[in-house]
Amino acid sequence: MTQSWMANADKRTTKLPIYGGPGIADLANGFEQAYKKDIQHRVDHHSQEIMPDAVAGVLPILVKVPEVDGDDLWKQEMQVPLLPAPSFNWKKNATQPSNEVVQITAFHVQHDPCKPAYGYKFEYKGKTVVVGL
Repeated sequence: MTQSWMANADKRTTKLPIYGGPGIADLANGFEQAYKKDIQHRVDHHSQEIMPDAVAGVLPILVKVPEVDGDDLWKQEMQVPLLPAPSFNWKKNATQPSNEVVQITAFHVQHDPCKPAYGYKFEYKGKTVVVGL
C-alpha cells in the first residue's frame, strides 16, 4: 500500500484499489489506521504536491457474494480493468496506458469453521494463479 503510493503518488488519481468480499471495507480501514501516522509524516515531509494524502491508502471494492446454504459452492466471474500505470510501466513505444483486464473468478471454499470463505483465480495473458485457503 505505501510502496505503491510512494512510487506513484504524483501520477495517481485514486487510492490503491483492493477487491474482496464482505469485510473488505473494515480491512481497508484497518490498514489506513495502521499507517495513518506514516502517511502523515510523508505528506508533512514531502508536501501535498509530491505526496498527496488524497491518493494514499486503499480503496475497498466489494465483490458481491451470493448467500449460500450449507457447503454449496458457487463461482462468480468478473473482469477487472488494470488501472492506468505511470508512463515508466507502459509497454515500449506506448502513448497511453493499457486497456487490458485481469479475469477473476471468485468461489466459495470449505475452510471450516470460517464461513463464508473464498478462493480466487486470477487469469492474465494466458497465466493463471489460484489462491484458496
